[in-house]
Amino acid sequence: MKKSRKLIWLHLIFLLCLLLLYSITSIKAENILILQNKKNKYTIGKHFEYYFADNTITIKDVISKKYSQRFKKNIRSSLDLGSINKPLWIRLHIKNNSQRIKKWLLELDWKFFLSVTFYQYDPVSKKINEVKTGNLLNIKSKPYRHRNFIFDIDFTKSDNQTIYLKIIGKRYIIPLYIWSKPEFIYQTQKEYIYFGLYYGLVLVMILYNLFIFISLKNSYYLYYILYLLASCLFIFSFNGLGFTFFWGDFPLY
Repeated sequence: MKKSRKLIWLHLIFLLCLLLLYSITSIKAENILILQNKKNKYTIGKHFEYYFADNTITIKDVISKKYSQRFKKNIRSSLDLGSINKPLWIRLHIKNNSQRIKKWLLELDWKFFLSVTFYQYDPVSKKINEVKTGNLLNIKSKPYRHRNFIFDIDFTKSDNQTIYLKIIGKRYIIPLYIWSKPEFIYQTQKEYIYFGLYYGLVLVMILYNLFIFISLKNSYYLYYILYLLASCLFIFSFNGLGFTFFWGDFPLY
């Protein structure tokens, strides 16, 4: 009886160890974003990790074992951390299983960061590719002249890559996406068509009311024109088109 009980306990311990090992490997697998042939856009959400560090921390510190354990896994589909007076580090592990798509882009869909530094760390060659941009710098610092922050992800040397972002801002809202490059170009073209229709409609309304104002000399039409201009300018600035196409040579801050 005693031997049978021991065997039962040994089997139970063995099964518990297997379950623990499976849970650990499954958690690690969840942290890796796997790019497939059938999808052209990924909402990163729960795949990335984040860490608030001091200003003195560099990319070499962050990739070391000492700081690697300090990253927290994001458990929400979107991340809003509010206002914190420290740089935010984002870490994302990516594996490209797509044989059809080789060119991918990372999009940070929040335009109001003072500084955004993109690091791509190749675990095979140990090399780090760095791109620094943000609203403190000229529009030419952006890899793409786009209203959001867009970065190339290079899979030419290895299908496994680790991406780091160092972000400095007044408020930390982190909507991150990965696009196939052809799909991103197509969606951007559609987006600009919609913007063109909207601003074109506003322009027609302004010209129409200006004509009525000149004809009737009624000040209410002038106030309405000023309201349309102010609203249009605010939206034009808020969605990043103003900085992209007009005052990008003069940083906002």
